[in-house]
Amino acid sequence: MNKIITADYYEGQGCTCYATSANECGCEGADWTPTEVYKLREDAKQLALERDEAIELLKYSSKYSTTKSQQDTYKFLRKIGKLEDTK
Repeated sequence: MNKIITADYYEGQGCTCYATSANECGCEGADWTPTEVYKLREDAKQLALERDEAIELLKYSSKYSTTKSQQDTYKFLRKIGKLEDTK
């Protein structure tokens, strides 16, 4: 899942002044970003991809349905701005 973070990543990586936090560090290029931030960013990217895939599946399935669920699907897709009015 996380391509950015490796097992040997740590906060302050690249620091050569022996600081204990970003407030004390003056090293250029030191990375004080918490590991959790990288994990959350990757999770957000994955969720966005899954959401987009689900929206595409909704669009595809609604083309072959003539029930009330199709109308509900179109309403939902329009509401979230993922359907162009090309019916």
